[in-house]
Amino acid sequence: MEKLLEKYEDNEIPDKVLKEFYNNIDKTKTNCINEEMMEKINSFFEKSIA
Repeated sequence: MEKLLEKYEDNEIPDKVLKEFYNNIDKTKTNCINEEMMEKINSFFEKSIA
């Protein structure tokens, strides 16, 4: 995605290019839960309500 943003001015990626990009990504990897990030979020909330 960063390469696409660099390629197009003002971060305006044409719809056709975006659609092709999203059709070619590994949806399993992009939709999985980031366990480390979730732990940080949970820890933050637990500390804030303690």
